[in-house]
This record gives sequence, C-alpha cells and structure tokens, in this order.
Amino acid sequence: MSASRVRFRLSPTRRRPGRGWAVGVLAGVGLVLAACGSSGPARTASSSTPRQSSAGTSAAGGTSSARGSSSTPSSTTAACLRDAEPTPSSLTAPALASVQFVSTSTGWAAGAAGILATTNGGTLWRTQLSTSQVVGQVDFVSAADGWAVAEDELLGTTDGGRCWQALGEPSVGHLRTVHFVSPTLGFGVAGGTAPLLGQGETPPGDEGFGQAFAPVPPRQGGKLVMTSDGGRHWTVLSGAPANAQSVCFVSPTLGWLGAGGGLYRSTDGGTSWTLVADPGAASGRAPAGTDLVDLDCGAPTELAAVVNTGGAAAGNQPWALAAGSGGTSLGVLQADMFDGAPLDTPVSPGSYPGVVSVIGNGVFAAAGWTPAASAPEMAKVEVLRTDGTVLQPARGVPSLGDPTGLAFLSGQEGWVVGVAATGGSLQPSQGVIEKTTDGGASWVLQDRPEG
Repeated sequence: MSASRVRFRLSPTRRRPGRGWAVGVLAGVGLVLAACGSSGPARTASSSTPRQSSAGTSAAGGTSSARGSSSTPSSTTAACLRDAEPTPSSLTAPALASVQFVSTSTGWAAGAAGILATTNGGTLWRTQLSTSQVVGQVDFVSAADGWAVAEDELLGTTDGGRCWQALGEPSVGHLRTVHFVSPTLGFGVAGGTAPLLGQGETPPGDEGFGQAFAPVPPRQGGKLVMTSDGGRHWTVLSGAPANAQSVCFVSPTLGWLGAGGGLYRSTDGGTSWTLVADPGAASGRAPAGTDLVDLDCGAPTELAAVVNTGGAAAGNQPWALAAGSGGTSLGVLQADMFDGAPLDTPVSPGSYPGVVSVIGNGVFAAAGWTPAASAPEMAKVEVLRTDGTVLQPARGVPSLGDPTGLAFLSGQEGWVVGVAATGGSLQPSQGVIEKTTDGGASWVLQDRPEG
C-alpha cells in the first residue's frame, strides 16, 4: 500500500436554485488543468489508438446514418467549458463514480465535482474540469475522443480533455449512459423514471447502503437512442424494447441492450432486437421488468452484467453476476439471494451489487461489496471467465467501501474507484482510486497531489 493516503473529498458550498442535488468540491486542488488551451499531452488521432472500454476492451469504429421515430435537437457550443463551482444539495453524490483507461498510462475518472485524468497510470491525477454537476460516466474510444455524462448534459472532447464542450441531449430526456464505438457513432439510454443518483432503495437511516452514491440506469421508462455525429444530435431507435436500462456495442452492428430485466441482442446496429436471456424469469419477476441489467461488453463477442432485483433482505440486496461468450446468451455465474438462480450457484463477491469490467476473449472482472464487513473485506474484486471459471478469487480492496467503477486492461492490471471506507464505515464524501497489477491480490491507493 502507498504510504500517502490522500482521498478525494466533498464539502458543502452553496445551493443552486431549483435543484435538489448534493455535490461538493474535490479538496486538495493540486494541479488543475484549464478546460481549454492548457498544457497537456499532444492530441492523438483517433485512428491510431484502439479503444479500451471501461473494461479495457477493443471495439471497432465506424459510422452509421440516423434511424428511428424521432429526431432530436442539439445544444452544441463551440466554446470550451470552464471550471465551475460545484453545487450542493440534499442528496449525496459520488465523489468518484466512473473510471476508464485506454492504455496502461492514460485514463480518466469522474464524479461529483468533475473529471480527473492521468497520463502515467494513475501515479498522478489532475483535475481536467470542475463542474457544477455530477459526472456519472466517462467513455473514451481513444486517447483523444471521449464523452462524459453529466447530471443534465453530455460533454465531449476531441483532444483528450484539454477542451470539453457541451453537446446535444435527446428529446426524450437526459442521457443516463452512453457507449461509443467510434468518434462519431454512439448509443445511449435516455429518460426514465428512476433518480439519476441512487436507486431509491436505501434502507431508512442508512444512506451508505444500496449504492446510494452511484449513478444508476433507469429501471423503467428509458429509451434507446443513437448518434452518428459524435453526440451533437440523437435519434430514438423506435424498434428497441421498452424500458431500456443499459447498452453496449462491440462494433457498429453488434450490440446488446439491458431492458425490462432482460438481455436483447442486435446485429443490425440497433434497428431490430432479439431477446437472448431473462435472468429473473425463473423467479416469476420477468417479464414484468423489475430487475435492472447493467452491461459491459468487449471483443470479440463478450459481455457481462450485474443483475439487480432492487429488493432488500437481511442486509442484502439480491443480485446476480451474469456473463456470456458468443453473444447469444447470458448465464448466471454467481448470485447472492437472487431468486431464480440454481441452488448450487456460487456466491457473488458481496451482499450488495457492484460493477463489472469486460477484459475480452472470455475474461472479465467483477466487484461487489458487503456493508456489514470491515475494511479491507467490505469491497471485493475478482477475475473470472465467462464460463464461470475463477481466475483470481475475490479479494478485499483496502480503504474501499462501495465500488462504483471498474476498469481492467488485462487479467492482472486494473483500477477500481468508489466510496472510501474507514474502520467498517463508509465515508460518503470521500472517493478513492486503487490500482492492482496482480489481478487483485494487492492494491495500491492512488493519490492526487495537494498544493
């Protein structure tokens, strides 16, 4: 473990009229990069750097014409965004909610107060952009081209984050999640009835449980949308299943959609979809759509999912870890009190759902957490195959409570972000980034400089 343990903190500032969100500032300002025109690494052409997803997997590029029943407006601005003062509210936001690497050196993390970046594998993290909104996701297809899903707007960059711009939003509601396969072609889920932060399922008086600090996809009402101009305009894909929750494509044509608790597959770029798995069907929940399917995918046709029932039972939130190889099925590999899984199903790495990161070629990483446990056993990460074979058993991550983001480049090297834990208690205003180079056997807490 690193001797220095600087965490990412949130502290209250002032209230913005008309919003009920709580965010704070990242303390220890350190080396802050201006959103536009600041010094930094030279721009990398998108064709020269292969995409590594949040799981560190390659995805093919390409373009596609817009399809669907409704066109959408754009709120494109030519100006680079400038740092803004973070805004507090009544709901605690995640200090760190997402992490992604495109190489062993270059990566991004995001959360309540903005976007961080590293060019040396996380030894040094710098603030690229401070925002007045929660940033729930970062998604890059290269070292240059990336997007960030903020509370009520989509941000984009074509120079690795030196300049972030506001892009368009679908007419059906704010984007909840995006997944791009090239600098121009991307898919997303917009709208829905669930809160942008938290699942609305937190036990009374225990706001640290149930992923209360993590941005989550909508259970109901989400719409699948597509862009062919890098996020400036969005089109609703009218042929998609109802209640879209999460989407992931490995090429311009092949992708999957979590919707209404089921998994759907498309081979024509989202024009048509086929149901290939329904993890909750054996319990009778499906096709009512009460489960939440949160996907990640990778080359050539690998996918993994966290399937969350949204229920609560004796200190647990029943969930399952599912995966598939070949793209035509999704099997439950591990579960915790998940009604519908076979009785002999191995136990998942935690009593509460976490996140997954597809490495590719039949391998992925998964995280979960157990609120009743003490650090370093509260949050655990494991590496396994899509057939269920465990390559690296679930091991505790020191200082981490609730994992909100996971990014593995190989079965050995990966990063995890989430809510800090001290002495068995979550610290909701603190976020941590930790790195492993041995598949999770040991972790190093990565620090952000103060100055």
